[in-house]
Amino acid sequence: MSLDAGSAMPVAPKSGWRRLLAWRFLPINKLLQTKWMQQVFPKLLWLVVPLQYYYAEQLPAGFNRESYLPSAALVIVLVASMVCVAGVIAIGYPRSEYYYDAARSLVSSMLGTWAFALALICLSFGLSGWSARPSDVIQDFLCPFEPGPWIRIVCDSRLVRPLLIYLIYALAGAVLLTILIHGCARIKAARNKDYRPLREPNLVVVAIAVAALMAFFQWLITATNR
Repeated sequence: MSLDAGSAMPVAPKSGWRRLLAWRFLPINKLLQTKWMQQVFPKLLWLVVPLQYYYAEQLPAGFNRESYLPSAALVIVLVASMVCVAGVIAIGYPRSEYYYDAARSLVSSMLGTWAFALALICLSFGLSGWSARPSDVIQDFLCPFEPGPWIRIVCDSRLVRPLLIYLIYALAGAVLLTILIHGCARIKAARNKDYRPLREPNLVVVAIAVAALMAFFQWLITATNR
């Protein structure tokens, strides 16, 4: 038991279930409240430029090796799209007194989740490319050469299949982002004293939004390069 700041009432420590349920939400407050994390993490987003270039090159009917400018432009469009989509979602979720707070929480969560999901996809292509032609590990697992009848409908769908695959990557990316933020938050560092806590978005909601955008842009890339 511990004493709550500003009162003499004892506060019971969080149970294991409460700690587990807390992981439903992306810890954006820990990211934005710590000064060095707030400065470093946005700069790391520049890594998505080479990752997006490599990924777009691996897609069927994707970009060729000389498509440097289209890849960079695609990153800019993707970032702008995530900001716009996050702004629309923030109208109703997460509930906040200030719209800007909700939008800021979602934008930070979606961009971080997208960066990790993209890194995982590129890692999948890179590892599989050592022994054979680069391929998507998740897609190969869900849709083998002879898929079963229960998964054939999903594998044959040009809409559901990429959405499901990207959802798995986005969920994994959101979990990795959460772990990284919790780990970095343990480092003793200066914090913004005037920081106003935000409503942290649900991890699954962020993953679904990111997966939908990634699936849409995959369709856009392959459709325009046929």
